Amino acid sequence: MVNKIKILSVCLCVVSLMGGCQLYQKSDSKEKETLIIEETETETETEIKPNIENLDDLDAGTLIAPEDLLGGNVEDYFKSYPIDDALFDRIYGLSYKEYCDIPLENLSYLKVLHYGFDQQIYVGELMVETKLADKFIYIFKELYLNAYEIDKMFLVDNYGADDTWSIENNNTSAFNYRVSTLDGITLSNHAFGRAIDINPIQNPYVNVYSWGLDTYHDKSIPYMNREDPSLKHMITHDDLCYKLFIEQGFSWGGDWENPIDYQHFEWIE
Repeated sequence: MVNKIKILSVCLCVVSLMGGCQLYQKSDSKEKETLIIEETETETETEIKPNIENLDDLDAGTLIAPEDLLGGNVEDYFKSYPIDDALFDRIYGLSYKEYCDIPLENLSYLKVLHYGFDQQIYVGELMVETKLADKFIYIFKELYLNAYEIDKMFLVDNYGADDTWSIENNNTSAFNYRVSTLDGITLSNHAFGRAIDINPIQNPYVNVYSWGLDTYHDKSIPYMNREDPSLKHMITHDDLCYKLFIEQGFSWGGDWENPIDYQHFEWIE
């Protein structure tokens, strides 16, 4: 009888041990299954690549579909480039006059993304002073991330380096080797790539006279009234564009007394 009890006890121990092994194997199996799922999900995430990884080979004005940027790094769409031979040929005799004495290494070419007035995404371009390139890149990246609308953004050379023609096309631009509109003698900060004009039709250059205000461009006349809430794209002290440029150390022409240059931000040495 004792032997039978011992045998039964041994059998029960064996069964218990086997059950424990099975439980352990099942638990281990579940852990492996979970790990495989997690690894698969991670691999799937890393496989997402944007159709457009950077703007290197895209011209300014190119329309970008939002889905082509999915999975991309926003930093790769806001970059600074040196002035190469092809770009120099494009600007020489126009924004970069034959007598321009600004060293090319003092200038940088920027490509950025921006929203147009139609809320579509476009490639924009600027030329600025090299030491300010990071500031400009930061500002325009923040404007893009906030869907801030800029009508056009081409080098002024697309308009023969003619500011009047560029403004009439509501073009946002920076570098242009020319004299200041204030005295017609000293070099403008645009000549060094330290100034930029943004959405110039909606943010006009305004002369103040005893009889009232005046601006050169007829399309800008309604925008001399900065209190009209029905007008869009006007830079004010509450505007994100103003806040970003001031944060980065620029001054605003909209704070001048006469003339008032609402489109204009510049870096003062």
